[in-house]
Amino acid sequence: MYQPSTTATPGTAPPGTGQARRGRLDRLMDRVLERIADTRLHRAWAARTRRRFDEGYRRRLARIERSGVEVDIECNICGAAGRAPLNQVADREHPSCSRCHSSLRNRSLIYLLSTEVLGGDGRLTGAWGRPDPAIRGLGLSDSPAYSEILAGLVDYTNTFLHREPYLDITSIDPGLEGLHDFVISSDVLEHVMQPIDRAFANLLRLLRPGGLCLLTVPYVNHCLTVEHYPGMVDSTLEQENGRTVARITLADGSTRIDRRPIVHLGEGEVLELREWSRLGLKRDLARAGFTGIRFCRPSALDLGIHWPITASLPVIARRPLSRQPLSRQPLSR
Repeated sequence: MYQPSTTATPGTAPPGTGQARRGRLDRLMDRVLERIADTRLHRAWAARTRRRFDEGYRRRLARIERSGVEVDIECNICGAAGRAPLNQVADREHPSCSRCHSSLRNRSLIYLLSTEVLGGDGRLTGAWGRPDPAIRGLGLSDSPAYSEILAGLVDYTNTFLHREPYLDITSIDPGLEGLHDFVISSDVLEHVMQPIDRAFANLLRLLRPGGLCLLTVPYVNHCLTVEHYPGMVDSTLEQENGRTVARITLADGSTRIDRRPIVHLGEGEVLELREWSRLGLKRDLARAGFTGIRFCRPSALDLGIHWPITASLPVIARRPLSRQPLSRQPLSR
């Protein structure tokens, strides 16, 4: 029978242990991958890695489902208590809370926000305590599962690209810079147009010194970040014979049709433009100026948080306390 772990992920390992060796291996792999980036070989390898990850995740969820394990959870967002199949709780995107319809991804972000920023125990309601309007936060198209509750606890604004309140992360209002204790960007950056460096730089600018960015994007643990459409300046999703296809416009004015695009569901269908690797995501955050970058795998089964995978996890990163002026030019690769 499948037995979920109920213990938290261990912290930082002492120097000289496996984590230090992994850091050296990561740097060596980074140099090797740089030599084959943007080649057909690398793209094929990345596509195969993505397929294997997706298939492996589905198999794990199916194995958990066959075990018939159910767990008692108390949603850390809305406080609803109930019993749910573990395979639904462990599904990154399944709306497994019966009241707020939050997913594992939603609950994990709120757990990290509570423990890292709000000084709580992982919950938004109940044990955390009183609202604190002195804490200021901003969301990028955040889920309604937590955005309304969060807005009642702190000075938080959820923003959108195509409706009010507007925010384009590639071109932010200078009046918003340096104001926020936290910014949440959950499965947004994979849809942002190139150059993606602007988005990371602006996430940093939105934060106060010491402020926290809570981030999720689809990523794998191998390869480098893959841009699905290098040189793209515009895209539209169309229907062709009952299937969604992507019409891609390139910088030279030419167009191409992708008949097998990766499309995410949100407010309608949204085209995925890239998939990160763990190394590539960490490098992009560091290049923008973030410090304290951590790939988090929180474990709190009683709050409906259980990750059976080691990729596409929540990431947290901080704006450093240094008050040195930030460059307004796009960061070079």
